[in-house]
Amino acid sequence: MEGRASLERWLLACASAVGVFALSRAGLLLGIGPAHASPFWPAAGFALAATALWGPGAAFGVFLGAALAYEPAVDGAAFAPVLAAMALVGLGAAAQALAGAALLRRAGPPAFVYAASALIGLVGTGFQLLALGAAGAPPGLDPAQAGATWWIGNAAGILVVLPLLLAGDRARGRGARAEPTAAANEDFLDRLPMGVLLLRLEEPGKAESLRVVGMNKAGRALAGAGDARVTGLLLREFSPVTFATELPAACLSVLGTGESRVIHEFTSRHVPGAYFNVNIFPVGGAELGIAFENVTERRNAQRRARAQELERRTADLARSNQELSQFAYVASHDLSAPLHKVKAFGTRLQEKVEGKLDEEGRDYLRRMLRAVDGMQGLIDALLELARVSTRGATAEVVELGALARDVVESLDAEIARARARVEVGDLPRISADPLQMRQLLQNLLSNAVKFHAPGAEPRVRLRGKTTGDGLCELVVTDNGIGFDMKYADRIFQPFQRLQSSADYQGTGMGLAICRKIVSRHGGTIGVKSEPGRGSEFTVILPVSQEGRMACQPQEKAFS
Repeated sequence: MEGRASLERWLLACASAVGVFALSRAGLLLGIGPAHASPFWPAAGFALAATALWGPGAAFGVFLGAALAYEPAVDGAAFAPVLAAMALVGLGAAAQALAGAALLRRAGPPAFVYAASALIGLVGTGFQLLALGAAGAPPGLDPAQAGATWWIGNAAGILVVLPLLLAGDRARGRGARAEPTAAANEDFLDRLPMGVLLLRLEEPGKAESLRVVGMNKAGRALAGAGDARVTGLLLREFSPVTFATELPAACLSVLGTGESRVIHEFTSRHVPGAYFNVNIFPVGGAELGIAFENVTERRNAQRRARAQELERRTADLARSNQELSQFAYVASHDLSAPLHKVKAFGTRLQEKVEGKLDEEGRDYLRRMLRAVDGMQGLIDALLELARVSTRGATAEVVELGALARDVVESLDAEIARARARVEVGDLPRISADPLQMRQLLQNLLSNAVKFHAPGAEPRVRLRGKTTGDGLCELVVTDNGIGFDMKYADRIFQPFQRLQSSADYQGTGMGLAICRKIVSRHGGTIGVKSEPGRGSEFTVILPVSQEGRMACQPQEKAFS
């Protein structure tokens, strides 16, 4: 007999360990923040019930299950601190269960319910904070907030799970006390701030047979049920719109696997605009419980906070860009003044002493003046880049076809010198800054003509179309020298060049200006290229700039 009793104690301890482990892992799904603080910890109620029903020996299983379920809040924590934290979490769970069971035996269920939420839940919380200190706290963690959430989770787990388990135990074999206990459970469930719905599956595998066997006052209020009769109704009768969601399938899954399931921000047309965090947990046999709380306000507050934050960052970025543009403009303007003096005095010096210098001296002087010209070119290019934002005009109707032909005519000398041929196809009419559109097309066409192999005759084509979704597409293709696509991002950066300035003149600013113009108009620019096979630049622009830049009304602009 002693051996049989010992075996039974070990089996009950193992059952306690498995139950606490499974429910702890389920509770982690509700974890908040880096410390995994959960507002609902069903393992606390199960551990207390197991210890109260099966005796102090179950506390060992509680210790083991809680310790094994521990999950470090800091990735990569050392083994020794993690082991210490596991032990502290297990000790806390066991101590809480033993203390709660002692209070339950002394005070009875009604008095225990009120004491547990405020007192017993603090036992496990204290050990959990010690475990957090042992294993290390993640950055940004507020221990007070985490501890408060742990305490709420322990108390909620005890208040929800414990009475359900005790009621089931008494209903199975302690009829004399079943009725008072059930009444006490109903009373305390009605005092819970979260909603609790109890369901029973009457036909295995058939969600249509889910029937309501109980619902507390908070649940009625949250579900909008009011004083209407609920108990005894099928779920599909009680709430057809909820029955049409994933909830019934989740209930079948919980009954089939015996594992709790959490649905975050569950919504139903039964309560329009409301969102709930739902925890579905097995009660025993064919019954299950659904604990739910309205998180609409918290969800909306978080979204509002993220949207205040986004607006602030956007404003900061816009202000920073404006300040950078102004700085570039002022700095470039101030640099030009002394450079003009260097150029003027250098030219006078050349006129005065060039004939008196030997060839080496004259070469030095020519190099100095060329460097001054190069510096002035870079400053002018920087000014152009800054002016894209600081001196951009308002949008108006732009005939891109006519504008492109004017640009080609202005590049006539370059085109003739390179013996190039430029074809301009049909182009759409859009709303844009006309001066910046001219600069965009001029930079793209000029580059296409310029970057060709020695002796080759450049062939450049510009075509465009509207895409039917409020956008237009402009494509510039050439048969030039091309480049390796690994440099595709680099060519749009200021002052970045893939070719030597001795072979191809320029400041390396043209495509950076193109990208800034396109970005100001709310578009994108990309490129495909292959060395020796030419390049293809694609610009996507909105047809209308209404709401982005001050422009004519769309009806007037496109009449």
